[in-house]
Amino acid sequence: MLVNNAGIPKHKHFYDVTPGDVDYTMRVNFMAPAYLTIAAIPPMLCQGEGYVVNISSGAGKIPPPRETVYAASKYALTGFSEGLALDLAGSNIHVAVIHVGPIETEIWSKAESPLAYAGRKYPPSIISRAVFRCIEKRRHEVTVPRFLAPVFLLKAVLPSVFRWGAARWDPVPSDLIEGARKRVRR
Repeated sequence: MLVNNAGIPKHKHFYDVTPGDVDYTMRVNFMAPAYLTIAAIPPMLCQGEGYVVNISSGAGKIPPPRETVYAASKYALTGFSEGLALDLAGSNIHVAVIHVGPIETEIWSKAESPLAYAGRKYPPSIISRAVFRCIEKRRHEVTVPRFLAPVFLLKAVLPSVFRWGAARWDPVPSDLIEGARKRVRR
């Protein structure tokens, strides 16, 4: 069994993102799980079964404002999980992805800019329960907490409404845009 549950935040407007930010975030949030999975598949094939559970994020389906790079890394992990499940079909290796929302971890204290989210944060135990649910019930995709699922649906069905709501929830300050313009003019 392999549970890929590492991740780092990258919470800053894209105007301030560096190539190093992109590289490091992708290496930790996507490349490391991909490399670990490559290493884990041969022993799983030898034993005739296995489980790969990737802990992604709600950002792997809906990008929060100021988290473009983080969302890209989690979209990559989600796409990897879905493609891997298709590639491993018939091998008795079960692949699942869990999209998590606001979980009470140290990730909140590592944000590089102020966070708009001030709602409830859920205990990490909901993730461990979701991992067991994926394994025991052979679920392919789980969302925790469940309130995120309707937001995913809204984005899929009415993407313009989602963008409008996200922009109102966490608007880009005009002084940030003007500051970025001044920097590029120098």
